[in-house]
Amino acid sequence: MSRYRIEVESHGIDHAQYFRGSSAEDSIAYGLGIGDSEREAFDNACEQIETSNDEIDALLLAERAGCSDVNEIAALRAEEARPREYRVTYHAHNGAGTLHDETHDTIGEALANIQARIDKLRKRGNDVSRIGAEGDPTAEEIAEEFATVSYGETVQAYSWESEEPDNVAMIGPDAGILSLEILAGDADDDEYGSESELYYYLTVRIFDDGEEG
Repeated sequence: MSRYRIEVESHGIDHAQYFRGSSAEDSIAYGLGIGDSEREAFDNACEQIETSNDEIDALLLAERAGCSDVNEIAALRAEEARPREYRVTYHAHNGAGTLHDETHDTIGEALANIQARIDKLRKRGNDVSRIGAEGDPTAEEIAEEFATVSYGETVQAYSWESEEPDNVAMIGPDAGILSLEILAGDADDDEYGSESELYYYLTVRIFDDGEEG
């Protein structure tokens, strides 16, 4: 049985301005770590503890294995700052320079709008293709794309073009861009703001309980 004992205290997420800190108590070594995840905070705390004791190092390594490496800060920001609107932009580069913007409250409504426009364009003989990818996206691809979207990012974009206009009154070939963009509220709507000093806090204490038994 080891004479040393490791105590790990996870404090969770807090703002740097409001975190109340922690104490060394009766430990022989102490570190208060910060990071984006529990494991990152643990590693940061261990960097503050100077030890060349192989027994302590082994105990610390065992404790580290139990720490989560999930990015808690990113998860919190995603929860607190979800997209609020989806904007479909239809921009035709013909003589009229048609530009339509429509916003939707749900992704389903926005995607239905885009699909209806694509079907109409293809029915007129236009070659509609997805920018940067082959073929139309599957439902799984759409779900994956929206899971990692950033504010103001265009996640679905199509271009269309036909060499000969279907309508003789149209000036030049029919071409344009059809896109779906994620909109969010102002940065002030985010409880923490993009520049907030949020960290995951964790304390590591090492105790010497006496001679080995």
